[in-house]
Amino acid sequence: MKKLLIGGSPCTHWSIAQHNGRETEASGIGWELFKCYLAAKEKFKPDYFLYENNRSASEAIKEQISRELGAPLHYINSALVSAQNRQRFYVHNFGDIGQPADRGIVLDDILDSSEGEQFYKLAHVAKGASYCVACRGRYKEDGKIGQHLEPRTDRKTNTLTTVQKDNLVAQPIRLGDIKTGAQAHRVYSPYGKSVNITANGGGQGGKTGLYMCPIDLADYTLEKDAYHVVKDGKIETRYGVQEINLPDGAYVIRKLKPVECERLQTMPDGYTEGVTDSQRYKALGNGWTAEVIKFILSHIDAEKDEPIVVLSMFDGIATGRYVLESLGYTNVTYYAYEIDEPAKTIALKNYPDIIQLGDAFNLHREDWELGKLYDTPALAKPEPKQEACEETDLSDAPEEIKETILKNDELLREKEAPEKTEQPTATLGTINATERLRKLANERKTLADLHPDDDRFAGDVIAIEYAVGVLEAMGL
Repeated sequence: MKKLLIGGSPCTHWSIAQHNGRETEASGIGWELFKCYLAAKEKFKPDYFLYENNRSASEAIKEQISRELGAPLHYINSALVSAQNRQRFYVHNFGDIGQPADRGIVLDDILDSSEGEQFYKLAHVAKGASYCVACRGRYKEDGKIGQHLEPRTDRKTNTLTTVQKDNLVAQPIRLGDIKTGAQAHRVYSPYGKSVNITANGGGQGGKTGLYMCPIDLADYTLEKDAYHVVKDGKIETRYGVQEINLPDGAYVIRKLKPVECERLQTMPDGYTEGVTDSQRYKALGNGWTAEVIKFILSHIDAEKDEPIVVLSMFDGIATGRYVLESLGYTNVTYYAYEIDEPAKTIALKNYPDIIQLGDAFNLHREDWELGKLYDTPALAKPEPKQEACEETDLSDAPEEIKETILKNDELLREKEAPEKTEQPTATLGTINATERLRKLANERKTLADLHPDDDRFAGDVIAIEYAVGVLEAMGL
């Protein structure tokens, strides 16, 4: 018999936490939630463990997680096995297993029909850079060769060779926006990767992003304003005819359907059916990319009919159970901690044999036993409310690393702070304002180079350059 502990990103599975008999909004990760995973590892004593979280977590907290679990960080981008750009880190005891092979999947490969969707109009065409990535074998300190993803941001590809991994498109390709440069309004190409789907987020492109999806006009009855035509690499917007990086044809701008998000997470079509579309989007945004987990768990050393007992922390929609089935394991006993009701509904619809255990804080009880249910809620400290799930709450982090984290955050805020300018006066001319905007654009470009994974800075550059262009067009 083998015992397997899996879990991670507790913020994404803990939207309504029950503490001391009352409900508390809890959208931050909270060090206390990670300690639930540590308690599970100590008490369950697994043969194998796997922990996952967002790559954007602070370096100090990631290093502490690695120390607590006694294993190195393993970075994998879901773009290698899916059409989604989803960067995560994993901590496990499977050793140096490298990277999954790139499958060369782009968004266009998983698109469904556009029938019945709401369409939007393109307002601006962007000229943002796309990223080319190579997977290279490099010697490590111990003399062994390990595979590493090496991106370049100079808008050029690597040398063309017969090796597919020399040129991997691991990033979304931005085409423009429908209204503003805000994330919910940005439009991406179907011939790159999708943006990271999320559980939260509003606006037209909230949760999935917006995409220029190719259509055959013969299959639709659409008003002319509902679609766009690209001819000779040009498209017409309200600002006139502009160049765009798309093949000739007809396109509509829309967000993705739930079934397309299932495909982005490499789950079966219809896996999340049975709840509302909003709950499906949330559950998938909270979930794992199944093929990444499958790659890691494929290194379990066990016969396919050997008993495997699984303890899944913050289980969500039971992606771990699906992965084990797809790997061919036939004798799985699966225990799950999850309190989000729509997620549990999806999990139990697909796998009625899952043993749901409720609140993960029960792992801190002295009388904890695997499979035991409790009538009273676990006594635990309420988690503070935060704006976004992707951020790491450090309020409960160990004291020895708090200072480092706070210092890093302070330095980042200083880098991101816009330049202080004097209040406008009668002597402040538009020429001076234009020069200030150009200087600010250069500063944001520097930040974009320092943080290639964060597209906020690139968006600022586009917005500032647009403002400068308007001033120049007015002759000011």
